[in-house]
Amino acid sequence: MRITTSQIMRNYQSSLMSNLGGLSAKRNAILSGKKITNASQDPSTAMVASNLERRLIRTQSYINSIDEVQARQDEQENAVMQIINACTDIGENYSTSAMNDPTGADGRITYAKNLRALRDGIVSSLNAQYSDEFVFGGKAGMEVPFTINGDGKLCYRDIPVSRPYELMPNKSDREYDDKMIEWNKQKADVDAEYQKYMDRLKELSDEKVYMDLGFGLDFTERAGSSDANGNPYRDEVVSSSAFNISIPGINVVGFDMDQDPDNQDLPNNVVDLISMMADQLDKGEDFDRETYGRLWMKFKDRAKDIDDFASTLGTRTNLLEATKTRLTDSELSLQTEIDNLVNADPAEAIMEYSWADYTYNAALKVGTNILSNSLLDFLK
Repeated sequence: MRITTSQIMRNYQSSLMSNLGGLSAKRNAILSGKKITNASQDPSTAMVASNLERRLIRTQSYINSIDEVQARQDEQENAVMQIINACTDIGENYSTSAMNDPTGADGRITYAKNLRALRDGIVSSLNAQYSDEFVFGGKAGMEVPFTINGDGKLCYRDIPVSRPYELMPNKSDREYDDKMIEWNKQKADVDAEYQKYMDRLKELSDEKVYMDLGFGLDFTERAGSSDANGNPYRDEVVSSSAFNISIPGINVVGFDMDQDPDNQDLPNNVVDLISMMADQLDKGEDFDRETYGRLWMKFKDRAKDIDDFASTLGTRTNLLEATKTRLTDSELSLQTEIDNLVNADPAEAIMEYSWADYTYNAALKVGTNILSNSLLDFLK
């Protein structure tokens, strides 16, 4: 079988170009730090790497969201702690001392001013902000949630959080029976008018704003409704599949009315209780120690509820920290998988490049040996 010079040249050139291509690929691996620089080099690896990178980006997005939620909750916790500190101050310094102040009516008036200052501080804490959003505003985070109306009553989103009727008459009052008849009549009238507002407050207290933090966001089907194709609408978030960042402030300080052990209807929020305590102290010689003591005991009960609420915030923080730890571990695992799959090991890449360079140079030397000189070479 005769092998021509042109055949040898073609085979040699093909082999040499192959070695040159390998050398170029190894050089690119060192320069880019990647095993492959385009999908056509290894489609299956490129597809797996693309899926891993999407998961990594999603995981990093969840981690960033958790950091934002935690910063928001830190502001909520700080505000609750300020409220607790104010309530502790009132509980320790505005009980027996306020009722028995040796300076008499003038001293009690001073106590009343201090109580209102503490009350205003609590309202300011309830209007705490994170970025441009009020953290206790529920779904209406861009609106100031709490105000004090002209009657000195606390309002949440312009709705008074307690009914505006007077305290039940004391049994020691000589006109107790007549006053109770009038009080019950007033209570019935007020209850009928304000029940719709209390119902609205209950709705507002249950407002939720969900954020997807990697719990497997899912929706429930809306009963009795479907789209044009007959598929049921799925628009209600499954509570366990997302994190609720909404904390309506009325859940912190309370709303509506409640009864004490003597069946006395009293506001169920600390702010209005503080206002009523201050009003009692302002009465001068008509100051009623029994009524003040009743208000103070109710205030202590509500203050304890705020302490308990702070514990629930701690539980939420623990959940966020545990979720972030899990996602951080997942991020590290994904980064390791991607690194092993697409990133070139520097030492190995340099070694392979050296070997490719050696092979290419060897091919050049072989070429000078196997390609015989032509007649023209001899004639030179």
